[in-house]
Amino acid sequence: MAATQELLRTLHPERDYGQMFELIQREFPTPMAMATADQTLRTFCVPAMSRLMATTGEFIRRGVKRMVDTALLQDAWDRNGLDSPAGRAALSRVNRIHARYDIAADHFTFVLAVDTVVPVRFIERYGWRRITPAEKAAVHAFRSEQGRRMNIKDFPPTYDQTARFLDEYEQSTYAYTKANEELAEAAMSATLAATGLTGRSAKLTRQLLLATIPPRVLETCGLPPVPRWARRLADVTIRAMAQADRHRRSDDALNDLPAVKLLYPDGYRIDDLGPDR
Repeated sequence: MAATQELLRTLHPERDYGQMFELIQREFPTPMAMATADQTLRTFCVPAMSRLMATTGEFIRRGVKRMVDTALLQDAWDRNGLDSPAGRAALSRVNRIHARYDIAADHFTFVLAVDTVVPVRFIERYGWRRITPAEKAAVHAFRSEQGRRMNIKDFPPTYDQTARFLDEYEQSTYAYTKANEELAEAAMSATLAATGLTGRSAKLTRQLLLATIPPRVLETCGLPPVPRWARRLADVTIRAMAQADRHRRSDDALNDLPAVKLLYPDGYRIDDLGPDR
């Protein structure tokens, strides 16, 4: 990994954010993967958002497909780049899907802030090394350009301002509703099903994921609190898992997930992903 870090030091976050973001994903695959449950649940904590998502029925009726399709679409531009054919096609597909619904501008900004800040905070908490200010700036620049291509006009101009916006937005909007809880339970079940885990393995993985999520997010989603000892145990476990990141370059592919193979045994096109027309 020394060569990767040396390369990162030669790159500029405002100019080379695409290359830097790709390298960051390879440097910190464990924290970034663990962050996804937290990212998902936060979107259910804003009642206006959870109400719309509950109305579509996508999470409740076919949660595994909803989770898998969302992951595949975002992975298309995260892994391949915003200017890659796959990245451009996936962004176009997402924009067409969003156009069907009456989504407030601040909801788009909030979700993009979640996708910017939460993975960085997981890296800070669990990463095998510290993430640098330049790397944080590159994550922000990548998401900012993604937002521009999604017609998000009010995304904060720096990482620190984005983190501040996220904290303040959550403070002013989070509130429990039954829809939050139904969506959260459906999403957690779908997450475990997508990985092919069952029985005790699924139960332990669920406990591990919940132990990484802030108490307020759990409470707002109607999920049970996690005791401090369980959080400490989860922290030790994930930090140990993340230590292995320094010795490997992640080439894990979402296409290898059991749910992807089950849903799309013959492969898929970008236009196959998302809700039915």
